[in-house]
Amino acid sequence: MAEKTTWTVDVERDWGGRSPNTLGLKYGIPAILQIFKDFNIKGLFFISTELLRDNKNDIKGILDMGHELGSHGHFHIDYKNTSRAIEDYEISKAILMTITNKEYPHYRAPHFSFDNGDLYANPVNHVSLLKFTWGLQNIPKDPIFYIHPFDIIDIHQDAPNLFCRILYSRPKAVYKNFIKLLERYQ
Repeated sequence: MAEKTTWTVDVERDWGGRSPNTLGLKYGIPAILQIFKDFNIKGLFFISTELLRDNKNDIKGILDMGHELGSHGHFHIDYKNTSRAIEDYEISKAILMTITNKEYPHYRAPHFSFDNGDLYANPVNHVSLLKFTWGLQNIPKDPIFYIHPFDIIDIHQDAPNLFCRILYSRPKAVYKNFIKLLERYQ
């Protein structure tokens, strides 16, 4: 068993921001919150703050259950220009603070595209439950697990492209691995 395990959730629009839909937020977040409650886990939820306009209560519900928030940027875009990435991060931090009256120090850029020095901004030790389910990732010592809410709901038939339709076609398997890994690394 790992000495230190962290459970994180990237909260963004479906398909990693490739869609305007938020079915993952609507159906996946309640499932993840229930699983965390069942296992007495406090997670770190990285919020793409563009979602807050229409989903403030969902985000406040995460806080009400004792979980921590972090910034996942505002627009969930991979910025090639560092100054644009920093600006997006600052916008996200300010919006989180406005909504919750608290500063959140943790940051993970979409797709780990910008490393601001935070533990969660660098992909080292991070394990995607989706990639793990496909056999594309091993579990390192002191893993930082992450899941997307849409990883565990069956919406692959509405995928924006063939890549997403295939990659996200195993929500039940991801859900099963989520439970197995929680049992092993809690």
